[in-house]
Amino acid sequence: MKINKIIYLLIATFILASCTPDGKEGTTKSEKTKSFVSEKYKFEIDFPRAPQEKTDKISAEGMEIEYTLFSCEKDDKTYFVSVNGFPRAVLAVTSSEILLSSAKAGAMSQLTDAKLINEKEIKYEKYDGVEIEVEGKKEGISTYIKGRAYLIGSNLFQIYEISLKNNVNIKKTNKFLNSFKIRK
Repeated sequence: MKINKIIYLLIATFILASCTPDGKEGTTKSEKTKSFVSEKYKFEIDFPRAPQEKTDKISAEGMEIEYTLFSCEKDDKTYFVSVNGFPRAVLAVTSSEILLSSAKAGAMSQLTDAKLINEKEIKYEKYDGVEIEVEGKKEGISTYIKGRAYLIGSNLFQIYEISLKNNVNIKKTNKFLNSFKIRK
């Protein structure tokens, strides 16, 4: 189905864009907590510093899909949340399993010799999600990616930390991933 290829390409684009943050400065609630709040997408997360925000659209099959990327870099690591709002036409013909599987495939496509280290189904409240850990090479450098993806309503949220393989701190990575919250 063509729509699945579009979703895969869209998700891969988010991850690729995360490696080169660009855009306007995000806002934080407090420099002490570094808690970032997106009023538009109704989420908050604790970035290590104020993220940059970039919004773009991809047109495919007569549909326009908007995505927004919030990202920052610190200590040779890239932290990001990407949000894409899918039109009802896409959600009507695509299961959450396909969207979540595409998120995993998109993360793996960014590395050469990518190896899936861990994958598990997770939930955020009542919403389906997936958590992955991937190792591989980015531009010849050993790289580690850990992230989560959730389909919440019509939005796919992807939360990732990308680091050098020799610079992984699982405790800090999990702290970042666990800080993601949907605001009501």
